[in-house]
Amino acid sequence: LPLQTGFGDTQIVDGRITSADGDHILMMAEPTFSSSDARNSVVLVADMLRIRDEVEKQFPDVHVAITGGHRMSVDNATLIKGDATRCILLGMTAMLLLCITAYRRKWMAIITFLPSLFGTLIAGVVLVLWDNHLSAIAAGFATIAIGITVDYGIYVVYHLDNGVGLDRVSAGRIVSRLVPPTFIGAFTIIGAFAVLAGSSLHGYHQLGMFGAIGVLMSAAFALLILPLLVPLA
Repeated sequence: LPLQTGFGDTQIVDGRITSADGDHILMMAEPTFSSSDARNSVVLVADMLRIRDEVEKQFPDVHVAITGGHRMSVDNATLIKGDATRCILLGMTAMLLLCITAYRRKWMAIITFLPSLFGTLIAGVVLVLWDNHLSAIAAGFATIAIGITVDYGIYVVYHLDNGVGLDRVSAGRIVSRLVPPTFIGAFTIIGAFAVLAGSSLHGYHQLGMFGAIGVLMSAAFALLILPLLVPLA
């Protein structure tokens, strides 16, 4: 704290910045990678926290406080992932209840989420293979992606649920009428994400890629595969 109140009460001892009473010392380190490198930042912060715990255990009167861009980046990523997990669970539960109230065959509410889960999974795998890691911003977007793409599953399941007793040919005609509006809406959203994909900021770039791939794969799954999973009898 004394080091944060200004430079008037600080002094340099043996090349290190200390407080006037000598009880506080500021030590600085510059990593060879940026704070946006999430994977290496996690390893760095984990090692620093381990070393801090060892020092404080060996010297009980010493307290080590670690701060900086890499520490804040890791902390923010942890918070985002935790919040995203809670939002996904709450959002899917709410949407599941809504689908149960709308469908004639209640169990079909479960398969409604298959396009969203498929698209989100494919988008995540592509980003991990392409960029070796998934940023916290892109991971946190999974909640929004499910909320957007679940509509494609609802369109298909709701129409086929009301067409009980139809043959596959008639069901195919129903689905074919859903193709133009679904893909028009999907490509509108993909266009918006494509703008983000062109950003120079790495997090926004991954977010744009994640959203565009996720929406495209979800729409394709809903129109090509999901109708085959809905029983007509």
